[in-house]
Amino acid sequence: MEDTQYQIDLLTAINERLMNSEHVYKLACEFSGAAYIYFDLKNEHRIEMFGAWDKLVGENLTRQPYDENYLISFVCDEDQKKVRDFLNSFPSINDSLSASIEFTSKKSKKCISARRIFFKDNNGKFIEKLISVEDITQIKKKSEELEYYAYYDVLTSLYNRNHFFTVLRDLLEKASKENTSVELMLVDIDNFKKINDSLGLVYGDELVQSLALFIKSLSTDKIKVGRYGSDVFAIAIFDPCGKNCSDMIFKTIRDRVKKPFILTNKAEVTISVSAGVCEYPGCGHDALELIKNAEIVLYASKQHEKGSISYFSDEILKVYQEEIVLENKLNDAILNNELSVYFQPQYDANTGALRGAEALIRWLDENENVVYRPLDFIPLAEKNGTIIEIGNFVFREVFKSIHEWKVKYRANYIISINVSAIQLQRSDFIDNLQKLIDYYEVDPGLIELEITESVLINDFDTMIETLRILSQLGIRVSLDDFGTGFSSLSYLRELPITTLKIDKSFIDDICINNKTANITGSVVDMVKKLDLETVAEGVEHKEQLDCLKDMGCDLIQGFLLSKPVKKSEFEKIIIRQMP
Repeated sequence: MEDTQYQIDLLTAINERLMNSEHVYKLACEFSGAAYIYFDLKNEHRIEMFGAWDKLVGENLTRQPYDENYLISFVCDEDQKKVRDFLNSFPSINDSLSASIEFTSKKSKKCISARRIFFKDNNGKFIEKLISVEDITQIKKKSEELEYYAYYDVLTSLYNRNHFFTVLRDLLEKASKENTSVELMLVDIDNFKKINDSLGLVYGDELVQSLALFIKSLSTDKIKVGRYGSDVFAIAIFDPCGKNCSDMIFKTIRDRVKKPFILTNKAEVTISVSAGVCEYPGCGHDALELIKNAEIVLYASKQHEKGSISYFSDEILKVYQEEIVLENKLNDAILNNELSVYFQPQYDANTGALRGAEALIRWLDENENVVYRPLDFIPLAEKNGTIIEIGNFVFREVFKSIHEWKVKYRANYIISINVSAIQLQRSDFIDNLQKLIDYYEVDPGLIELEITESVLINDFDTMIETLRILSQLGIRVSLDDFGTGFSSLSYLRELPITTLKIDKSFIDDICINNKTANITGSVVDMVKKLDLETVAEGVEHKEQLDCLKDMGCDLIQGFLLSKPVKKSEFEKIIIRQMP
């Protein structure tokens, strides 16, 4: 009796253990999210179905008799044969024991993955087969998204920069095999930063999208388009000829941008574009070199004339390389304190008394020989931003000098300092200037900032406000090169200036050209009536001085009286002026 009870207890324990194992096994299958079909190939092909069939097909097929036709009815028609073959085929001798396929469900259009694995006995005979079936729709979607982000620009749906490089490289390889060429054109929106600042980032992006949509419409089997930068598009043209060439494509784009883009905020925006073109194999041996040279040409195109197209040439490359060399040297010069400030005196035209000087930046070697002229390196400094460092250096040197001359000689002379639009546009310009004035205890009335008319072109209202604040601080403002640029009499009415400088180009033939003399005389008369001072710069001959005196010009600056001199030489001039 006891033996019987023992057998019952043992069987009960084994059964509970099996039930627990089955429960854990069931939980594992359901947790995996997959459905399974098990084939026992050695036992009269016993087949079991278990796992998450209800989530997969909407019906609980677990423990149901295996019905292949019914199961395949859940598969879309075009994939049914593939699935049936997968269920019934066996691997050949050299095939892997595992395999997988993907197919689409009929009703829900889910993307399904099926994986299969066979098991053999010691004799190499197939004894078991297990198939797992899983919904990979979300995984597939994520994978497609990642693939899209890897190849396409999110904003414009064009090829992104990295993938365009790959496409271009493939085109070059194809061109090499077929003995033909590829043109690469970079197209850039002119003044995009200003447009973006005025519209705001959202509408700036919308503008880029609108242009990208048009450029994308130009793509064909031979024309590939990508977004190369924030406002730069890359267009690769295989075997260019006829309409399929850079010149014609650029003309098409230029014609489009002449018409305004209408944004969602109802703003109508008209833009211009510039382009730089390089051709393979003449302008580069590989994709990297071709892109680099196209960037150089685009840069040259924008410098030459915005809204135009330029083509690669040895001259463009030479100029660019020279500019790079100059840029590196300029950075070193700033770092090594190789720049210095010279002073060109300004005198009263009638009395000959020293009024002050214009501070001029100089780049000289240890023997005081000119390394580069300001005309050569100042435009570059304005482009690469080093004008800020150079400008701060000039301010410090001038303010320090004014303070020293006041202490040593009790001298109070007005010093003119050239400032660029880039300096004036900085939000901290006035604050930094005020700090230097306070630190060196300089009378603001001894500071005269010289601006050119070009400063006013891009943002007239903002510049006017900045100049008014400077004027309220007691700082003088001089309008330089009047008459050489976009001269407007309205400037004289609206600008808070104290001085007007007559450009050297008027002074050169003032004594021999009646028209020039009459224009200059009229300007001097008008400026006097506006209660402003006039300074004639570039005076080199006594006859010019006499003419300017007769006209009533207030101040004279030029080689006739003094060339620009270093600080120690200007101090000698100050001493000579002392009573």
